[in-house]
Amino acid sequence: MIEYGLIAALIALAVVATVVTIGTNLNTLFEKVKNCLTTGGTCP
Repeated sequence: MIEYGLIAALIALAVVATVVTIGTNLNTLFEKVKNCLTTGGTCP
């Protein structure tokens, strides 16, 4: 039973780490889009 608890904890930790990473990347992307829209120029 303890093994299942440890496996569940590791899976939960991996999910949290993945969500944080994706959130950070999305935040960076939205900042780039915002900067492109506010400057009005062409963006890469």
